Amino acid sequence: FAPNGKSLAYSAAQDGNSDIYQIELDSRSVKQLTSHNSADLSPSWSPDGRHLAFTSDRGGRPQIYIMDADGLNARRLTFDGDYNAAPAWSPKGDW
Repeated sequence: FAPNGKSLAYSAAQDGNSDIYQIELDSRSVKQLTSHNSADLSPSWSPDGRHLAFTSDRGGRPQIYIMDADGLNARRLTFDGDYNAAPAWSPKGDW
């Protein structure tokens, strides 16, 4: 759930590919946030609601990525290790 409690980010598979979506709880409006030929999973809201961290294998092996809450500006955060998954934010959002 987003920090404001008004939306939920989740991953769902369509066409054999998992992407991240956001649903507005009041209106039930769904927005697709990622569209990549890879598995994008485990979205986690930043405490301020401005970003989502998630796991993706778009680089070949599962790594942690971050993007703006609107799905823009996705960038890879982890580069070491073969399997980095299930991101979680620190309470202040600095880690």
